[in-house]
Amino acid sequence: MKSFLFTLITLLVFGNVHSQDLVIKKTGEELKVKITEISDTQLKYEKPGLTVAFTIPLADVLMVTFKNGEKFIPQVSEKSAAKSNKAKISAGTPIILIANETLSSKTTKVGTTFQMGVKDDIFGDDGKTVVATAGSQVIATITKSEKNGALGKKGSISFSVDYIKAVDGQRIPVNLNVNDEGKSRGAGVVVAAALVAAPLLLLKGQAATIQAGTQYKAYTSTDREIEINK
Repeated sequence: MKSFLFTLITLLVFGNVHSQDLVIKKTGEELKVKITEISDTQLKYEKPGLTVAFTIPLADVLMVTFKNGEKFIPQVSEKSAAKSNKAKISAGTPIILIANETLSSKTTKVGTTFQMGVKDDIFGDDGKTVVATAGSQVIATITKSEKNGALGKKGSISFSVDYIKAVDGQRIPVNLNVNDEGKSRGAGVVVAAALVAAPLLLLKGQAATIQAGTQYKAYTSTDREIEINK
């Protein structure tokens, strides 16, 4: 009885494994999957137990063995290979930017631009292809700047970033809008004027500042396909 059960289980497992297609990549990696589509530039497949579609460039595939035993060796033309030499970055990808300069609401005017930098390499959706490099320069623009003043009025400064540059030179739109305010001083100072001491009336709030080295998180606002090693 035990021998029968062992044989049955072995047949079921063996049959399940060999009912899958086998994709051998040029790296030597083997994928036992269900192939759903093969085009001139890419191969789509599903993993066992999942209905999510995965895609790999056909240029990365060495050979395919279908579950019926037939073999397929992709013949990718140079033109097709060039088309597949792209990486996608989707909307909503987080990007850390670092301020390269220190600015104060005391002296900064609306419309002033200053430099920021990309903190780390930015990868495409595949998680391994760099689409924007660490240290890439980014231009930020001051959109609001109010000086601090008497009666404890705090300063305010705002800036925005519209895009970063990808490795192929194209712009990747991003969303980053930052508002920084100084601290109020003498809160509640505007009461009956006769009850407020003169020195308190002259007390100024703090200016708002953007400190060099401060990190800010931006997000890509649209999908982009980036040419790699163009």
